[in-house]
Amino acid sequence: MAETVEPVVLPEIEKEEKTGAQNELEPGYLVICWDDPVNLMAYVTHVFQVVFAWPKPKAEFHMLQVHNQGKSVLIRESMDPDPRKHGTGGTLRASVAELQSARHHGARRVKFIKRDGDQFVFQVGKREKRLLLEVLKLYPLVPATHHRLSKSADAKQVAENQKLLEEALAERKRENQRQLLALLNDEPRFRETDGGYQLTLGAPQMEWLFQVVNDIRVGSWLVLGEPDEKKGKPIELNPKNARYYAAMEFCGYLQMTLLEALEREA
Repeated sequence: MAETVEPVVLPEIEKEEKTGAQNELEPGYLVICWDDPVNLMAYVTHVFQVVFAWPKPKAEFHMLQVHNQGKSVLIRESMDPDPRKHGTGGTLRASVAELQSARHHGARRVKFIKRDGDQFVFQVGKREKRLLLEVLKLYPLVPATHHRLSKSADAKQVAENQKLLEEALAERKRENQRQLLALLNDEPRFRETDGGYQLTLGAPQMEWLFQVVNDIRVGSWLVLGEPDEKKGKPIELNPKNARYYAAMEFCGYLQMTLLEALEREA
């Protein structure tokens, strides 16, 4: 007679299902750009294009969100391995008239002449060459602690990552300083002409020069006490900080000149 085997009864498993939007359940992070009164709108657009490989209309859309709404969510990342679910965005072309430009007075003496492949040629007046070299010596001005990973998270939670960010920024600034010193000491790069000098820069030099010039512009704004006319906080000039106001304005003008060169077809 066959042996009878008693069935094994397994305990019931209770499933607890969580409901809510997907972005509330999945771990992840947001990349947010906050508005400030110092970074030029055209420069912010350029940064979005370079960092995120966005087409210009999308970069301008997010730039205008920052300008008009105070912030823009650039990236919404989750831990989902499907890359098709990552990121959000939209497209809207800004009117050229809405783009802010740096103020400048008098004749434009740093002028883009031509682009030959990856080489950019500028005409620089004699006075402007001296001004350019003196302003570049101010780099770096922005302290590493100015760049914060989060405006809302607990400082203790982000301390380790904040340290990594500051170390990476310090390394980048050291490399920029090395290249900057090479530029300052490379007199043949400035070819003398009847009206001043011709300065030739390669594409990689253009990008790091952007970083250097923006650091000086933002750093000068910090030295000036972070003025913001929209909030009723005008610039208070005195003999000690006047040079930083001049540097901030000159760097803004130089940024616009560099952007003009990059946008010109080869």
